[in-house]
Amino acid sequence: MLKSIFLPVLVLFLSHASYAADDIMPSSCQTDAKLQGLRSKELQSLYQGDQDDRKEIEAHLDRKWPMKMMQKMAKNDANRRRRVADIFAEGCINSAADYAAAAMVYQHGIAPDHFFQTFLWSKRAVELGDPTQKHLMALGIDRYLMNINQKQLFGSQAKKLNNDDTCWCLWPVEPTFPSAKRAEYLGQSVDQKMSWLKDINGKNQCPVAECKVDAKPTLSGFVPGFW
Repeated sequence: MLKSIFLPVLVLFLSHASYAADDIMPSSCQTDAKLQGLRSKELQSLYQGDQDDRKEIEAHLDRKWPMKMMQKMAKNDANRRRRVADIFAEGCINSAADYAAAAMVYQHGIAPDHFFQTFLWSKRAVELGDPTQKHLMALGIDRYLMNINQKQLFGSQAKKLNNDDTCWCLWPVEPTFPSAKRAEYLGQSVDQKMSWLKDINGKNQCPVAECKVDAKPTLSGFVPGFW
């Protein structure tokens, strides 16, 4: 008799607990269009802040970057990444524009996983209808590979091997990667990236060459589903 009374009481308790949990659940972008609009707008603002911080630097890649500027930018970058992570945790990165903005913020990260996240998010933007983000896919995967000492696929990444260097070199490029895929995603050949290398070195007397580092080959199958 006691068992038969206890069972409906337990069911009733669990039912009330479920209702209570629903009552305290935060608003979700999946059901709240206004919240999604606010988060999408914020993502675009984070993206614009990322770009604004780099305007002067990008215009003068042949110069040494002021330390105070770099420190301020690094702090801003970290704050932007944290905010993008918060928005992602809310489930509020949903449109192609959302993913593209988040991807660019993480492209300026500090760890290999940040750059791989750029690749994944920009890939999702492409899947959602923005083919222009193929370019960012290339940048993201190249930066990821460079930072784990693998040869890059597209030739998009140049590097100063030492902090005091005035010269940029092109991170070694995987020769077996199809040139047709480079044209599709980056829109440039390795030869064109060598010309870009010469441009960013400006008037500095620098060799137009790949970096002299022992980067590992990045063979087919290294990036599952892509290469």
